[in-house]
Amino acid sequence: MMKYNDGFPMDENMRVTICPLCENNDFSTQAHYCKICGTKLLNECEGDPVYDNYGDIVDTVYHSNPGDARFCEICGKPTYFSNSVFLKPWQEVKKEDNNFLADLKLIDKRNKKGASKLKKPSRIINDLPF
Repeated sequence: MMKYNDGFPMDENMRVTICPLCENNDFSTQAHYCKICGTKLLNECEGDPVYDNYGDIVDTVYHSNPGDARFCEICGKPTYFSNSVFLKPWQEVKKEDNNFLADLKLIDKRNKKGASKLKKPSRIINDLPF
């Protein structure tokens, strides 16, 4: 099972608690952009168009997403953090995780192999000179 832990912490309003670019953490309660660097503080999607009866776009609905979302959970469109490259592509994160797990398995295998060369406690006790 894969858990993507590379996102940004969010508050109860789905706004980052620390700017992903400049690391500022001083925002007003109404802030949508960082007052230091201008980065958007909400991980919104590109927007889901709303059409009228004639097929014309009359509005766009932007959905707020968690800090690790690369794609919107509502409409499936890419998110701001994904487009702004604040988040690595999921494939890259998964590959890094798989490499890490492979390294752990290799270390475990080496440890088990080395442990098999050790004497068992009963043999050690029997080999004592007294």
